[in-house]
Amino acid sequence: MMGAFTGDIMKLLILSLICGSYFANASEKMAYMYESANHEKSLWIQDSRSATKVDVGFDFAIYPFLAKDASEIAFVAGKNERELNVYLKNLQTGEQTQITNTAGFVLHPHISADKTYLTYSEFVDGKNQIQILNRKTNVTTSIVSDASLYFPKLSSHGTFVVYQKSISNDKKQIWMDTLDPKTSTLLTTDYEKCMAPNLNFDDSQLLMTCFKGEQWNVYKMDMSTKKVEQLTFTSEESFAPTFDRHNNVIFASNPKGNFELYKLNRNELTGTYSEAVLIAKMQGDLYAPSISGDLSYTHSLPTQIPMPARSSFGAANIGDKIYLFGGHQGQEHTYPEESFLNRVDIYDINTKTWTEGQPRPIKAHGYDVETCGDNLYAFGGFMYSTEHKPNWKSSARIDRYNPKTNQWTHVGDMREPRSSNVVAKVGSKIYLIGGWDSTPKSENDFEGKFHSTIEVFDCNTEKLDDYEIEMPKPLRRAFTGIVKDNKILLVGGLGVGASHFELLNNVTEFDPQTMTFKDLTPLPFATFAPAAGILDGKMHVFGGMFKISEYNYEYVNHIYNLENESWFHLGRYMTEAKGFSMVLEIKNQLWVLGGHSYDNDSDSPVSTIEVWGK
Repeated sequence: MMGAFTGDIMKLLILSLICGSYFANASEKMAYMYESANHEKSLWIQDSRSATKVDVGFDFAIYPFLAKDASEIAFVAGKNERELNVYLKNLQTGEQTQITNTAGFVLHPHISADKTYLTYSEFVDGKNQIQILNRKTNVTTSIVSDASLYFPKLSSHGTFVVYQKSISNDKKQIWMDTLDPKTSTLLTTDYEKCMAPNLNFDDSQLLMTCFKGEQWNVYKMDMSTKKVEQLTFTSEESFAPTFDRHNNVIFASNPKGNFELYKLNRNELTGTYSEAVLIAKMQGDLYAPSISGDLSYTHSLPTQIPMPARSSFGAANIGDKIYLFGGHQGQEHTYPEESFLNRVDIYDINTKTWTEGQPRPIKAHGYDVETCGDNLYAFGGFMYSTEHKPNWKSSARIDRYNPKTNQWTHVGDMREPRSSNVVAKVGSKIYLIGGWDSTPKSENDFEGKFHSTIEVFDCNTEKLDDYEIEMPKPLRRAFTGIVKDNKILLVGGLGVGASHFELLNNVTEFDPQTMTFKDLTPLPFATFAPAAGILDGKMHVFGGMFKISEYNYEYVNHIYNLENESWFHLGRYMTEAKGFSMVLEIKNQLWVLGGHSYDNDSDSPVSTIEVWGK
């Protein structure tokens, strides 16, 4: 094992700490591999203040991968480079678990962002192949080839994996395999020799190191367009590139003989990268950097929604109680009568108990509720209908729920039926924004009518104001809205038309005082059914549905926040990839409730409640 630090090593380590501010702020950590002058190989974790050796019980430990919440680290260790196994170490408890039992040439472990999957490259029948372990089911899936496969990297929730296929010393390719359905795609069609792929935090960009001309340099590929951009132009070797959550690039290079860690800072406005700056060095070689997400956030799972799991429900809180209304149970885009709910569930945060309230008079989903004093008001909703084909319609009714008496009262109707809209309160006024009237205008009408209006409900009079406000285009439904500084922020959504999915990246600010609209920085992606809330003074967006190919859509587990008019991935992830969740802001925390997910081939609502704080 390595002995005590000498004075020279301590000085060099201090240099790494001084440079640490370049690679991460105080809320991020970086793991890397260190090879000393006498070829001992060890793992280190560094933040902006210190670097600490990870005690794994081996003198030969390589290829660390730090979980995005920095709770655990995956690595390879053994007596020597031919007698290796994959290990997981819990950095909170110190518990260390051996994953493989081959004592062979096992390399490159990687954990999916949701920590469900662990992948690695394992020597099988004369060549390395990829193994993917589902940590929940303990089932392993293999990716096999007639060539050796290395450096597997999973997408955020394990729907695809990128890897290096080594056909020969002079032919190394980057491939992507989707896991369900099983497909394989060659990514580096114009490059003969590329290695060590790495995905960014939202899986939209890929890094790799390719040999072109006379040297290995770092390249970036856009996963949507497959356009490749060269990032480094050095005469030295540049290896093992990785992203941080701001899409800055960290890599290992050896301009002075030993490998040191360097960083390319990305300009958010132009998308260009700076010259490489040194961020960490010691007496020896540093390699294989791995970056956490923003660790200043807390994440907990305090309870679950009572069965049945549901999505597209209404939610609000009064004091220390959370109220859930209605919702949809069952598979997506199927609406039998039994899928519509009218139940009311109440959670007491102090006693941590659930009770049932009086059901709403109608079974519906796709609506929200707001508070007026001690009462809660439910507006409209998407309902089952025997009078129409398809068998659905939207409701116009406004219902008041009194938590003290546990009674409902029908207080009026909106001007038109409305569902899948935003409900937001500023002062004593509740704004009913966008959405659609799903009621078929004729047989087999799936398009419905998208609303261009905003209706205003007065809490004091329980009446609608006499005026309507026209929304700017694009009209939308399945979007989210939150209130910040007495202004309503409208996020994402689904554009006009049910025969196709027009996903939107629009973020629009509506000022009720001046009745004006303003476009804010668009989301870095188009999405519908996201959830959003304000935490630490910043807007946060959770999940939603992304378009990943012409006819393929999936929910995501990503979290973004808006910092200084730019969107950044939090580097942290929800428990599931999901959309149609609800967010409540309670005691400086965001409660992310329920939603719909495709994880584990489910196509079903989830009962998860996640609490995010600072």
